[in-house]
Amino acid sequence: MKRSSPSRESLRKPQRILFSNGAWWLVDPEHERSLRLDAKFYQCGWKVGCLCRDLGIGKRSFSRLVEDSLGITSKRWLREIRIVAAGHLLREGTKIGAVSLALSFKHVPDFTCEFKKTLRRFAIILHQSGAFSLHRLLISQLDSKKDRSH
Repeated sequence: MKRSSPSRESLRKPQRILFSNGAWWLVDPEHERSLRLDAKFYQCGWKVGCLCRDLGIGKRSFSRLVEDSLGITSKRWLREIRIVAAGHLLREGTKIGAVSLALSFKHVPDFTCEFKKTLRRFAIILHQSGAFSLHRLLISQLDSKKDRSH
């Protein structure tokens, strides 16, 4: 009786996405390489399709990779890290219009709405981790900057 050998696919080490040393990485053990993704987010305007083309990965493969690595959809992942980047820029004193432009939002109101909506989703996590004051600080900075810009 002929014994079946494991398929090449099953021997392949899977790619994964991870956060390490303050940056997002695409790790490819099979080719013994890691690719830093942070700059690519900005280059691609935080769009999944552009990021996939730049990485040479199909959208569906990329979606599976993100879901397998992080447990969330690729669109949600990019949306959430985009808002985290916005929080860092706001904390550094960058004006809302500049943050909106840097993160490829077409209009400032779109950015403020997305920022608040995402932070509200984070509120429970922040509260549970003891970092709820950070959430309040970011929302208050956003509200005060919005009031000054009108």
